[in-house]
Amino acid sequence: MPKETEGGFFVSKEAIDFGIWNDILTKSQGSDQDKIAVSKLIIHNYSRLPLEADSLIIELISPNQPVAVRRSAATEIEKYGPTALPAGLYKRLLTILEKDPDAEVKKTAESATEQFAEPFRRIVGLMANFQTKYVISLAKQIARYQAVIIENIVSLQKQILEATQFLREPEFKSFEFNWLIFLPVDKTKLLYEMHKAGKDDEIRKLLTEFGRSREGLDQLITEINNIDVFKLRAKIIKDAFDAHLARTYTLSIPVLLAQIEGILWALANKKGIAKGTTITLRTGRKSDATSARPLVAETEIYHIISEYLADYFLDRLYTEDFRHGILHGRIVDYASEENSVKLILFVRALLEVAD
Repeated sequence: MPKETEGGFFVSKEAIDFGIWNDILTKSQGSDQDKIAVSKLIIHNYSRLPLEADSLIIELISPNQPVAVRRSAATEIEKYGPTALPAGLYKRLLTILEKDPDAEVKKTAESATEQFAEPFRRIVGLMANFQTKYVISLAKQIARYQAVIIENIVSLQKQILEATQFLREPEFKSFEFNWLIFLPVDKTKLLYEMHKAGKDDEIRKLLTEFGRSREGLDQLITEINNIDVFKLRAKIIKDAFDAHLARTYTLSIPVLLAQIEGILWALANKKGIAKGTTITLRTGRKSDATSARPLVAETEIYHIISEYLADYFLDRLYTEDFRHGILHGRIVDYASEENSVKLILFVRALLEVAD
């Protein structure tokens, strides 16, 4: 008999005893008494038998076997199965025996199933009791520390309001770089304070430095490759970044303009706002759109990418004297480092809302 493990649900396999196994195989082809002996041999020596023993004992309890063989097997399974057999095999055998046409076999299996289920019912009961006690204990702790928790929450809310108060200032609404939504609040506040101090040229220099960093742009490409609506465009955007680093702004700017629009459409499709050129307006009405302006201005994309980013796109990028003039070939003096780096930063900002 294999050593019983905790709960009787797990049986450790030992080295195969081929002497017993060969005896089992021989007897399985013999008389009814031989087959009765086989079921006992399998159950009492299971840990020393190959996996083929599972199929053999299942065959011994199938309805095409003599009823005496099935009854004997059912009795052995009921008596020793919980400690001698793996739980999965034991339950499978009981399931087969419960459907046996012989009433005695069926009754034996049903009795064993009831016994098999009892430990689980006890476990469930213990868990329910534990959970009840845990919830009561947790409620007492919450009540004990509720005042402290509320005080901390109120303090945190106050700190957040104070730290972000500048975002609600009327002047921040017109701040040229309020759309850099990927910056931490303290960095955004620093740029805004520089703006109020008349240091806009210094802000532009800081942002330009980002566009000159090969390491920074390579990291940006890595992030782009990890986001669905971006990664199909990664090669194109990288080429634009390379052109920017090479100071070939005549190439980087039109490529980035086109890809930004493509990203906005891909994001809208992912969010269910656009399907092809059909868009869902904020009113819920469907409309056809052949440009990115109504997509950004009239759908939920406006709020998804943030109002600051949307307004910058609509007021500064998607305009007659910038996007349209450049992509339609009417403007040829657009190639500046500042214009190029702003588009790179716009791509970086879109990463914040693309997941």
